Amino acid sequence: MVYFMQYYTIKVYRLLHRYHRITFRGVTKRYALKWRALALLLTLSACSPRGAGGPTPSPSPSPSPSRPASPDPDLYSITLTPAPDHLAASGTARMMPARSPYGVAVDVDGTHLYDVTVAAHGLPSPAAVGAQGFVAWATTPLLRPWIRLGTLTDVRPAAGRVAFDKFMVFVSAETDTTVTERTGRLILRG
Repeated sequence: MVYFMQYYTIKVYRLLHRYHRITFRGVTKRYALKWRALALLLTLSACSPRGAGGPTPSPSPSPSPSRPASPDPDLYSITLTPAPDHLAASGTARMMPARSPYGVAVDVDGTHLYDVTVAAHGLPSPAAVGAQGFVAWATTPLLRPWIRLGTLTDVRPAAGRVAFDKFMVFVSAETDTTVTERTGRLILRG
């Protein structure tokens, strides 16, 4: 096979070189390397299984109309860990790149935007922890600033937009669910 490819490459190169000399007189040395590369490329494409009429690889499965293509859930999901005194609670935060007409959504500083949805299960009753409800938060690893994502319950998730490169998600029990700064006890973290 290798011998055939070398022989074929030389034949293709000579053919191209002859055409080149006829068409562009006086500049044959200048383009010789480009023509050799082109001859090798044509040889490889002719010897490949596709070029020879061999089997073609099957196309990748396209998304069905009922389920559009979406990012891998493992890469865009954060498992929320419960606080030691509320082990029955659990939750997940799903991150999706924010929609944009330009392909990638960024803020003024160029930071990627994510739409985060926080769902929790097994939360204690708000009265049991001395609170009115539960609020989801996002913050940087430096724990500054805190962004309120929304109020959540066992049945209704909280959703919000985050503009951090790296961030963590928390769920706290708040005495007032309209607060803009976190003051309550943490129930879930991740």
